[in-house]
Amino acid sequence: MKTVRARKTSPLGRKSGEDTRARLIAAAEQLFAERGVDGVSLSEVVSFAEQGNASAINYHFGNREGLLSAVLQKHQPGIEKRRNELLEAIEARQKANLRPLVEALVQPLSEKLDDPDGGRAYLQLMDQLLRSHYSMLVSTPDDARERLMRLIRGCLPEMTDQLANLRGILAATQLFSALAFVARQEEDGLLDEGERRVFVGNLIDCITGSLRAPVSAAVQSASNEAHSTTGSP
Repeated sequence: MKTVRARKTSPLGRKSGEDTRARLIAAAEQLFAERGVDGVSLSEVVSFAEQGNASAINYHFGNREGLLSAVLQKHQPGIEKRRNELLEAIEARQKANLRPLVEALVQPLSEKLDDPDGGRAYLQLMDQLLRSHYSMLVSTPDDARERLMRLIRGCLPEMTDQLANLRGILAATQLFSALAFVARQEEDGLLDEGERRVFVGNLIDCITGSLRAPVSAAVQSASNEAHSTTGSP
């Protein structure tokens, strides 16, 4: 009986498949940033990526959600690594003050403004996703983010968990809205490097101030009432 040997995958074929996947991610990244995740058809992504196979997205990602996850995953590991480096330096000083923690929140993201491989598009996309896909974002595992949030929470001992969480949401929306604005301004040539440094430094100051701002009596009363109704901390 004749033995049939299994066909080996060609290295050229693997390279071609990886290139197709990268092209699709880059195309989706740019189009989603410009027009929104739901404002772009998958066929437009395939065309923009200069791919002839209409089923390429289904093959590589399964569906739109899989493609979106791949776009985010392209950037997340680097952001996590950078944030953990900053947190390790903070923890080595043994006392975590709020402003350095906010720097660790902002800096890995502001550095995306210098990433030529879709960094600015990523920031603009994240600004949109906070409004349209918030539950997906917060359910995505991110150890560095969770580590940072625990340290920030420790700097706000007088706040209830509910109020601290709300302050965190406000900080995130402020952060991505501001960085998306900077990305658009720089793309249009309206912001230089020195102006960016001032903008980002001021953003860190603003987020620090908003996190530690005193809780008004009215908000504290409303929070207490919500706590008594729901039983949440």
